[in-house]
Amino acid sequence: MAHEQLALLSPMYDRYHYGQPIGVTVEIRRLLKNRHILQLSEKDLCHFDQEHFLGLEPVKLARDMLKIDHRVAVIDIGSGLGGPARYLAEETGARIDSVEVQPKRADLARLLNSVVRVSDRVSVTTADFCTLSGLEGKYDAALSLLSMLHFPDKRLAHQRAFESLKQGGRLFLEDYVSARELSPAEEATLLKSVAFPNPLTREEYLSSLRSAGFNILHAFDTTASWNEQVQQRSRRFPEARSALEADYDNVQLSELGAFFNEVSDIFHRDLIRGIRVVAEKPVFP
Repeated sequence: MAHEQLALLSPMYDRYHYGQPIGVTVEIRRLLKNRHILQLSEKDLCHFDQEHFLGLEPVKLARDMLKIDHRVAVIDIGSGLGGPARYLAEETGARIDSVEVQPKRADLARLLNSVVRVSDRVSVTTADFCTLSGLEGKYDAALSLLSMLHFPDKRLAHQRAFESLKQGGRLFLEDYVSARELSPAEEATLLKSVAFPNPLTREEYLSSLRSAGFNILHAFDTTASWNEQVQQRSRRFPEARSALEADYDNVQLSELGAFFNEVSDIFHRDLIRGIRVVAEKPVFP
């Protein structure tokens, strides 16, 4: 059944990937040429279902810094295609509740969960995290990888993340912040290029987390490594394009190349920076 459902999906469903241009169903069909669907695991998917920078590196770091194991309840905020949740479930046995606002991406995440047989450990709720009820004090750990940037109200998202955690629970997130105070035209560029409304500076972002109640344990600037990946991707795409023409039409590839160039440009213009934060909800007396 999962195989039949995959055949109905658009080959360019995932419009872009942070490491390289890849369509999810194209990649799965390639895998299925030599493998039965029941032989697939998250290790087969992880080269194309991690929708953030540096692949599994931040997911493994989150696993270690959040101390995730089979006893830990995790919420993945803005989970997209669900790659981090599947990896953590398969590696640690943890139970992960994923929240994704876009219905089609949530549906594909559920399908991929079924393909690699982690649906018993990974749930997917289609909802706006900021308005979702019933989360208060439910989780030991919260994860958000390059997703809160899309939230119109980051401060509310930080507050809701705090409320979702048990006392002593930890949040691991990676996100964009604005490099400085931006002009209206620059903010419009971020909204158009990477769907980044109402950007916060690094200082404003950390202040928002503290105001929500978090103690900041770790705050690291990821800009250099992300910028390197973005620039390499933009430079290499023209050469890589010919290899993709069998699976994608020219319009799709042109849109993809334009997107890569736009992201390269906003990094080059010093409009955005990357941040990694680990924060903890205090244990109250």
